[in-house]
Formats: sequence, C-alpha cells, structure tokens
Amino acid sequence: AIDPYKISFLYPDDFSKQTFDFILQKCIIIALRTRKEFVFIRVECGGKILEFALESERFKQEKLSLYQELCLVFNEEAICFLN
Repeated sequence: AIDPYKISFLYPDDFSKQTFDFILQKCIIIALRTRKEFVFIRVECGGKILEFALESERFKQEKLSLYQELCLVFNEEAICFLN
C-alpha cells in the first residue's frame, strides 16, 4: 500500500524537474472526496486506481478538477507493507 499523505503530484510538464523514486505518468483524476483538513483525490493510472491526500488549502490553490491529467510522485518511504 502507499501512504496517501506521502504522495505528491506534478503537472505533466514539471515531472522531469524533480527527483523521486517513483513517477506515475498520465494519471487522470476520477473522484474528489473532501474531509476536514484534506481532499482525497482518486486517480486512474495504467489500469490501477490510487488515492492521495492534499491539504484543503493547497487543493484550492491548485484548482484541480475531475478528469485532469497529473503525474504522481513519491519516494520509497511512502510505501507501507500491510500485515
């Protein structure tokens, strides 16, 4: 599993400027779910569905919308192993 609080996103044109262990390109936002301090963004990427969390303030600043394309990026520390 991947910790949704440790995943970041970049716009497709920006991902080459950063260094991360994992980059998932061409992720499409398919659902948005709001909670108190976070917005959970569900994306479809390569036939898989992933979800990541973004602070509500940052979500408002970024003006993300359904069906928008993103790149998800994360480092190895974001990967959690389930027992």
